Amino acid sequence: MVFYSPDKKYRAYGKLVGLAIGVCLLQVSVVPSLWGLPIAPDFLLLSTLIMAMRMPVFSEMIVFSLLCGLLKDFFSVSFFGMSTLGFACNGAMMYGVFRYVYKDRKWVQFLAVAAVTVWNYGVLSIMYKKPFIFIGCIEAILNCLFLPLVGALYHRLELPCAKHTPFHAYR
Repeated sequence: MVFYSPDKKYRAYGKLVGLAIGVCLLQVSVVPSLWGLPIAPDFLLLSTLIMAMRMPVFSEMIVFSLLCGLLKDFFSVSFFGMSTLGFACNGAMMYGVFRYVYKDRKWVQFLAVAAVTVWNYGVLSIMYKKPFIFIGCIEAILNCLFLPLVGALYHRLELPCAKHTPFHAYR
């Protein structure tokens, strides 16, 4: 009996699914118990943006961002499907931007993370008619503070796309 190894593409998708579930567990169980402040960094959004910045394959990035959005929708009390749609749009936008922008400039990465975070909270402010934009500005600062940590963790995972990552300087 001969056993064939699964296709590399399916292994890459399996790693992405495992990574999304691991980040979700970190966001849902670990961060609330260790973080004492009411506003915490959004690791699901950070992971989606980092993958969009460094993924060479658009389909893998969209699958990862949709999965992160679904997991955020599952554990949140907002409109179901809005995070999924938002994460997919943000991931596609960042993928498109970072195909043409020099990726090794750290300030561009921080600016992109801050802009997308404020954009998400701006959309929430419009949907709920409440001033969530101030919370978004604070969370944008927190996301920028945790960006090097998450980037270094993804570099150490050595996903198929991690060979030429813009986060090699964070080792």
